[in-house]
Amino acid sequence: MKHLRPYGAVVLLLFVVVVAVASLFGGTGFSDVKLLSHSLEKQRVKSDELETRVKELRLLVNGLQSDDRVLERFARDELALAKEGELVFFFEDKQPSENNLPEGDEQRGAAQSRHE
Repeated sequence: MKHLRPYGAVVLLLFVVVVAVASLFGGTGFSDVKLLSHSLEKQRVKSDELETRVKELRLLVNGLQSDDRVLERFARDELALAKEGELVFFFEDKQPSENNLPEGDEQRGAAQSRHE
């Protein structure tokens, strides 16, 4: 029995090494920890952004509840409301392009671009 003890220690050491290698590089090892760490960092950034947005919205709600000027500005800007007797105009922001030229102007637009 005494001659088996050194082999037992070697087998135990070998078992510990195999378990350590498997835990570091196996399916649920070091690579997963690295991926989870990256995912956690992304979630923290997203959480910080959401906290900032919540603070902004709380300030807006506080302003809407306590200051009539903030309420009026919000109604005008976000809801397009106006006082009695006022007119509200909406303008579309269109960029001119060759597709928007009136009929017959396509050739003129093409000629101008050739001369430029």
